[in-house]
Amino acid sequence: MQLAQYIQKSMLNPGINDFSNTSRLNFALSCTTDFPEHFAEATFHNNKEEERMILNPEFQKAVATQIVKGIKCWLKSCKKNED
Repeated sequence: MQLAQYIQKSMLNPGINDFSNTSRLNFALSCTTDFPEHFAEATFHNNKEEERMILNPEFQKAVATQIVKGIKCWLKSCKKNED
């Protein structure tokens, strides 16, 4: 799996809706890099319920924790592939 898939999978735990990890938007996060990059979208600011969620410090911490968890799982999978 790719980094984005690990992060997306882990973010489902704090109750974030599964919007898939495929982008239908025509944009790039940055220029070509030598390291992985990922854009994690937890809520939509134009949804009142999700706006309240993202303003909650506990929810913010839960999202950040799950993103870190996804990154750690991805790193472990990279190590297994090297062995």
